[in-house]
Amino acid sequence: MLPIIFHAVVDAFDQLAFGTLSNSAGTSMINAIVYFIVLGGLGFWLLNRGPVVMAQSVDFSSPRQQSQRDITFSEPTTAVPVNPLKSVLAVALILIEFILGSTIVHPGQSQLVKTTIVFLLGLLVMLGAIWLYHEVLSANWRAYRRHFWRNVAMDFGFMIGVYILLAIVRLGLKLITGSHTALGVTDMLSFQSVGSASLTLISSSVVIMAPFTEEIIFRHVLFYQWRSKKMASVIMFFVSSIAFGLVHWNNFQGDIMQMIPYMFIGAFFATIYYFTRNIWQNIITHFMFNFLQFGAAIFLLIVAIIQR
Repeated sequence: MLPIIFHAVVDAFDQLAFGTLSNSAGTSMINAIVYFIVLGGLGFWLLNRGPVVMAQSVDFSSPRQQSQRDITFSEPTTAVPVNPLKSVLAVALILIEFILGSTIVHPGQSQLVKTTIVFLLGLLVMLGAIWLYHEVLSANWRAYRRHFWRNVAMDFGFMIGVYILLAIVRLGLKLITGSHTALGVTDMLSFQSVGSASLTLISSSVVIMAPFTEEIIFRHVLFYQWRSKKMASVIMFFVSSIAFGLVHWNNFQGDIMQMIPYMFIGAFFATIYYFTRNIWQNIITHFMFNFLQFGAAIFLLIVAIIQR
């Protein structure tokens, strides 16, 4: 199933990002989509004949040890079976968003139109991901809220760890390659008008939706649900981390060097999910990490209104 899905995803990504595929080679964007639909459907049919269910381990610890462990992590109460159809649809959401975002948005459009399209695509994909895995979100939330403030404090610490990891990886890449682009893009703050600040706020709102979409798809679908399969979980750990970095292609105009640090961040998020066993630890941590950009957009709008 995994080769079937990712063969189509890689073909489509190569065509959009690098333009390396062609009809003369027997593969094109249309072919990639056909691969995904046909072969993905075939893979779903094959897996559906023998569904994979996450194994539940037997707990031999004493009641006191169980209570102590409950204080450490907010584990969900039940294991959720792997649903092949949902997995295919979840991966398709990211692929469709990438394709539509690259085809519908073009330079001739106004900034308002482009911002609106990106916002609506992000919103629809987020709602689709939540709808597909609302059972997981609901079960994990019940466990998360038992020790809400403790978990939020943990997530704040994880968020600081993400920023530290990002800085270390970027610095390491700069020392290794000598490239200053590895340090990231510095956006220039503009206080020109309320209109431009409003557009910036709308555009930045996508990063508030991203934690739900990305954690559900990259961490749960592409990694955690394979946790009971040791070899698959190791493979998917790297696949999900690399895919998470590549999905930021448009954020960095295709600069691979700036995407590599986000591959490390993807691995860090996967590690958080693996040990905490609760997707809300990831979502809240990711939300805190992304909120800085959204908060900056709010600040720009406030300043623009004051200067008006």
